[in-house]
Amino acid sequence: MARILVVERDNGVRELLGDFFASLPGYTVNLDQNARSVLHRIKRGLFPFDLAIVTNHGIPGIKGVELIEQIKRPFPRLPIILISGLREPVWHTADAFFSKPFDIGELLKAVARLLETEV
Repeated sequence: MARILVVERDNGVRELLGDFFASLPGYTVNLDQNARSVLHRIKRGLFPFDLAIVTNHGIPGIKGVELIEQIKRPFPRLPIILISGLREPVWHTADAFFSKPFDIGELLKAVARLLETEV
């Protein structure tokens, strides 16, 4: 069972992603809207995820790119997907990138590829 963390400020997008992955066999999803709580999880050793999906801007606390950098420090091998409204953000720290609006099917393919599972 792959454990996915979704960090997104917008309730609608966060719930859409959560509902989508929770409806598929083989995935469990944890939703968060706040970078500080994600960083708190890391500090307390409560970060049992196999993949993270992070948005670029508007996450309360810090920008998405900064959050990715802070997640990658203790978990350099954790695959992270960045979703952004920007067309060409600095996303070199992420393992995959999607511009908003994004195709949910393509996102699923990227998740499967990064987790080395079948779609």
